[in-house]
This record gives sequence, C-alpha cells and structure tokens, in this order.
Amino acid sequence: MTIIRTLLFLFILLFFASCASNNVYLKSEKEKNTFIKKANHGNLDAMILLNQHYDFPHTEEGLYYYNKWYNNISKNNKENNILKLAIIYGKYQNMFPNGKDKTLKLFSYIDKENNYKVQIELIKYYVNNYMRPKRVAIHNKIINALNEKELNDLLFIYVKKREFTRNEVANLLLKKDLNISSENILLVLELSAYSKDKHMVSSLEKRIIQSKNVKDILALAKINKKQYKTQKAIKNLNYVLELDKNNNIAQFELAKIYASGNSRDKVKRDVKKSIDLYKLASDNSNIHAKKELLSIYSKREENKTKYLAIKKELEQSDEGMLMLASYYEYHYKNEKEFNVLEKLAKKGNDKAILLLALNKTKFKDYQKDNSNYWLNYIKNSKNEKNINDLYKSMNTYEYKRKFKKELIEYANTKLKSKDILVLRKLMYNSYSKENKMLILKKLAEYKDVKALASLTRYYKKKNNFDKAVKTATILAEMNDKKFLYLLAQVNRYTLKNKEKAIFYYKKAAKFGHSRAIRDLTTNYVKNYKKSND
Repeated sequence: MTIIRTLLFLFILLFFASCASNNVYLKSEKEKNTFIKKANHGNLDAMILLNQHYDFPHTEEGLYYYNKWYNNISKNNKENNILKLAIIYGKYQNMFPNGKDKTLKLFSYIDKENNYKVQIELIKYYVNNYMRPKRVAIHNKIINALNEKELNDLLFIYVKKREFTRNEVANLLLKKDLNISSENILLVLELSAYSKDKHMVSSLEKRIIQSKNVKDILALAKINKKQYKTQKAIKNLNYVLELDKNNNIAQFELAKIYASGNSRDKVKRDVKKSIDLYKLASDNSNIHAKKELLSIYSKREENKTKYLAIKKELEQSDEGMLMLASYYEYHYKNEKEFNVLEKLAKKGNDKAILLLALNKTKFKDYQKDNSNYWLNYIKNSKNEKNINDLYKSMNTYEYKRKFKKELIEYANTKLKSKDILVLRKLMYNSYSKENKMLILKKLAEYKDVKALASLTRYYKKKNNFDKAVKTATILAEMNDKKFLYLLAQVNRYTLKNKEKAIFYYKKAAKFGHSRAIRDLTTNYVKNYKKSND
C-alpha cells in the first residue's frame, strides 16, 4: 500500500511539474491580474512574465500597461531584468511614443563596460534600426575581446541582416581557430556567392566537409547548386553517398543535376544516369523521385507497366497519394487530381481538404460544389490551425483574387481582436478600403502609435486638417516628440497660431527633437518674442 501511495504522490508531483514547465498554471485571468498588481508596484519580473505568457504589450491591455509601467523601470532594478525589458520595448518600439528613445534609455541604465551580452544585444538593436555609426563604434570596441560563443552570436546577427561584417567576424573565428556553428557557416556561405574572400569561403566549406555531418553537407551541396557551382555540388553529393550509400536525398539531387546538365559549369546532360539515380532514390523511398519516374514512364507505351508499378507504390500512403495528386496537377489531369484528393479528404487528411477547398475555381461544376463543401467544412470546424492555414493560403498571390469575398468576411470576424499585431496584419492584407479604415481606427482607439501616425498622415493627405490635428494631438498628449513637432508646424503654417506653435516647439525640444531645437533659434521665434515684449 505504501508503494502505491508513493507512486501516486510521485505521479501528482510530476504532473504539476509538467504543468509548471509548460506554463499551464499561468494561463488564467486570476494569475494575470496577480502579475498586473505586482507590476503596478514596480515588479519587473511580473512585467516580463506578462510578456512571455499573455502577449503584453501587443494587446490593448498590454500596451496600456506597458506605457504606464515604463516609469517604474530605474537603474536600481536588476540589470538582467532591464536588459529583457529593453529587448521587449525595442521589439515593439513602433507601438510606443518615443519608442526608440525609451529603448535606448533602458540600455543606458545597464553597465555595459565589460558586459558583452548587453553590448551584443545593443549591436543587434542598432543593426535592426540601421544605426550604423553607433553599431560600428561598439563593434570596434569589443570585437577582439569576445569569446567563441559571443562571436557566434554576433555573426548570426550580422548574417541575418546581411551585414558585410559577417566576413570579418567569420575570419576572426577562423584566425583564432575557434568553433563556428554549422548554422552560421551555412548562412555565411549562402550569402557569399560573390565574395572576393576566397580563402574564407574555402575554409568554411572545408569545415563542413570535415564535420562528416550528412545533413550539413547536403545543405552545402544545395548552396553550391544554387550558386551555379555544379561541379562542387556533384562532388559533395557523392561524398554524402560515401558516408551514407542509401541517402535518397543525395541520389535525388544528383539525378536532377544530370537530368538537365549545366553547360555553364561543364556538366553534360546524362539521361540514363539521371534515371538510374531516380530509381535508386525511389527504391530508398524518395517520393519526389517516384513522381519524376511517373513523368518519365508516362511518355512511352512500353514503360506502362513501370508507370503502373510506381503509381501503385504511391497509393500505399497518404504522403504518396498527395504526391500523385501533385503529379496529376502538373500534367493538367484535373479530374484525376480531384479524385485522389477527394479520397484522401474523406479519410480526414487535412492537406487534401485544404487543397480541395482552395481549388474550387479549377474543377468542373459538379466538383466545385464538393470543393465548396470542403471550404465550409474547414470554416465551420473548431480546428484553429486548419482555419488559419486556409486563410493564410487564401492570402497568397495565387489565390488572393479568387477569394476576395472570403478574405473580407474573415477580416470582419477578426475586427473584435484586441491583439494589435493581428489587427495590423489584417489591415495590410485587407482588400477592402473600408475594412482597412475600420481596423486603423480600432488600432488608434488602442493608442497604437503607428496607427495614430498613419491616421494623421491619411487625414493630412485628404486635407482634413481638423481630424489630422485631432489625431496628432492624441500623440502629442502622449509626448511623442515627432507629433509635438508636427503640431508646431501645423499651427505655424496652416492654422497661423504662433502661440500654440511656440508651445509645441518648446515641448518637442524638451524631448530632444533636433529640428524643434533648431527652429527655436530662428527669427520666427525671436520675432514672436519681440512682438510680445
């Protein structure tokens, strides 16, 4: 009995530990309100948790509180917490008044002298905001003092933003004979197609080859092929087959190369070699190779038996059936494609259901009804993933025009969302001008700075100065220096109200607006002062 009780206790303990690790306990209104109360009293940990688990600040509520709580952050707080919040405010800076200034102020609270983690985050912020001189100043100061991990972190930032300094950091890692993550090496090589630094490219490729990591060597071969270095691609794919003789990806990639050849890199087309490799890849369960063989065998009557054999193999799995449908689509065999997808859809295959729903305009009339059935099936389901996949696919170049009505209807259902990022995305993707304006006004109600700024510019463009001033005033009341300056300009040139113009110039200057500071020294201000003496 004691053993059973002990096991039961351990089970309960593991359950709650699992809940804690997955943050199940956090997803409640009660817990959220507890964190809000703590954050109201200056608890930065609570602010950070609200960001991690409740989408603060990109909800209406989150934006309100993050604007309010900014003043709770001071130099006296833990540096690690200030850094986390600096990253958050930087990520969402276009939601906040003076968002860039707020972020940089938080970074200024942290002692950066020997804290390279902070300096790397600051470089990341400068790179993302195109602040090159400041980025270069920190880079030059710390570059030779960074360890292996820090250099890798820095390299990843530069490569992602296609910064030229990636080569400098990669070379420094090579010079110090330090490890470079394979992810970084492949990213650098992908962006170094026209690099003059041949030694660096060669050294990085050598490291990938010496790793004997099949996945990375395959990735390198694909980069080689993309950069028209076909001979290198062949060499690396053959090396993969030395390491793993049944690797169906390497066999398939080699087959594709020989199927077309490459005169630029002196690779002759070899149809027989290509078919042999497709067969090997197919025998090793590569369904893309099976699709290619279907195309090859369908061209000649004497290959009909082989064609039917491959077709039968594909019909043995859902993945194979989807590939068969793709083959029929490529060869404009719409009815056969429809029948395969319909069979899969009835089995509950989500991908087939989605394809049927999206292709209602392609099939014949009686098939359109079935496609509409699957379209409504997804729309009426409670599967959020499938619904999101449907509308995401509808919103692509291929389908946008065909599903204009559905996309507008979907946008209308999302208008009640309190998530600013959801509404922004909806606005940019919306076909309807009325919807765009509705969403923009909704975002403005949430005091989203970017939306208020867009609305101000829209009214200004339409010469509706009353509304432009009204929305700009909301931003000015939030002490956004750009809009304090805008109001100074509007009052100076449009409304001819010198007193208000001076008031807004001074307020913008107080928040560090350089043009406002300059304008306060002009004759306009001096003459105004003289006329009031």
